[in-house]
Amino acid sequence: VDGARVEARGVGYLAPVAANDTSEGREINRRVEVVLLK
Repeated sequence: VDGARVEARGVGYLAPVAANDTSEGREINRRVEVVLLK
């Protein structure tokens, strides 16, 4: 993949998938999502 087509963003604090009230929830929210576009 051409490096010019790669973008990295940190948005875990904006789009949590679990509650941050527990250590388990915070662990789940520490993630990397890779989205491939055509």
